Amino acid sequence: MSSSRRALIVFAAGTIAMLTICGWFVVVRHNALSPLLCFAPADQAETIDTFRADPLYAVTPPDGRLTEEEAKTHECDAEQGGSPLGPQFAEVRRRFTTPQVYGAKQLQQTFGPAAEAAGWQEMDRGGEPAAGTVRFCKRIGERSAHAGVYAHSGPVGPELELVLSAGAVGSTCDSPTPAPSPSIR
Repeated sequence: MSSSRRALIVFAAGTIAMLTICGWFVVVRHNALSPLLCFAPADQAETIDTFRADPLYAVTPPDGRLTEEEAKTHECDAEQGGSPLGPQFAEVRRRFTTPQVYGAKQLQQTFGPAAEAAGWQEMDRGGEPAAGTVRFCKRIGERSAHAGVYAHSGPVGPELELVLSAGAVGSTCDSPTPAPSPSIR
């Protein structure tokens, strides 16, 4: 057998082996890697960028230390953690450790001015407990956006979580679109 023919057979066998391994990897490991392999549609990615540029997102609680930031889209994260349905469209979260669990009045004083300046309106707390929750809403494009600030005791002490979440097209601040919820660990 000539060396060029032998090289061709080795090359073909190597290519087949590589394709087989890649195929197995994509099929078997897809669920574990799907967040890494997903590219959100432009409108969901733009909503994430809009939220990250919002003055409300930039607020840091007094003596708070940022411990986690994440962004999720419906396209990439609908079956990943949090709500069983995942985000309705797109959402961002920031989690802080704080020296104490803040009450609603402290949260409003801390986050209210930035929210108001950015066009957010505080939502009626209705039947919610007064301690540790403030919610806001505004329109972004054709959908509503909800913001929730939640203070609670976490596994390492007091925590505060800020969640900005966009609803479905046509949702309004008055519609029964669920407000974003904390991902209490």
